[in-house]
Amino acid sequence: MDYDYEIIRVLTEAGDKGLKVDKISRHVFNACNSMFAPADYERVHQYVGQYLYRNAFLVKHPFIQKIGWGKYRLDRCAARTAQLSFHFQDTSAPPEPLAAMEDHTLPLFPFEDE
Repeated sequence: MDYDYEIIRVLTEAGDKGLKVDKISRHVFNACNSMFAPADYERVHQYVGQYLYRNAFLVKHPFIQKIGWGKYRLDRCAARTAQLSFHFQDTSAPPEPLAAMEDHTLPLFPFEDE
């Protein structure tokens, strides 16, 4: 149950407009709920609300902003948000495609006309 990662992912996708707590909770619930590890929506919603409040108001350097009635977004000015937005790319050359291999198998029906 890595709800923290899902909350950050949802807020990243939401962008500057942000999302309400209910929408964030629904996305996190849908991402973490499965047939073999069922999650209770009320607990997920409670955790999401506490996480957002804690990281918007109670930490020394908040990286989540409250922008309206129950609406949150990532703070673009926070250093931690900048670290979350790094996109790593592989700069090495793509591998060479393999040359076409000749077919050395015996024909299945050797007496057919081709």
